[in-house]
Amino acid sequence: MATTTHPPTNLQTPSVTQEDPGYGRSIVKWLGPCVVSVFALAGGGMFLGGASNPEALGVGLMAALWGGAGFAVMLGGVFHANSLEGSTPTPQPAPAPAPAPKLTHQDWPSATATPVS
Repeated sequence: MATTTHPPTNLQTPSVTQEDPGYGRSIVKWLGPCVVSVFALAGGGMFLGGASNPEALGVGLMAALWGGAGFAVMLGGVFHANSLEGSTPTPQPAPAPAPAPKLTHQDWPSATATPVS
């Protein structure tokens, strides 16, 4: 005879909170795309400029390791700081300027001196 057991109903499930990713996680998140894009731009630019394959590869790798990693730190920091501040409010457009008053011919200053009587 098979017996079925039911889980106890008095257990409490721990509350799981989702914290914002840290600064390091944000940098790691941007590291791959930044390194690949800098490598493609620098190495591809050298190759299209007429450099040989090893030269283009060397310049691309050097730029990717230095520039790509630095770019990832910058982007990761910016996006991390932006996520801590919350959403940025959208600026409202400036109000339209008041229409200029209509000027008649008499309102314009005269180029010639008028005699005073």
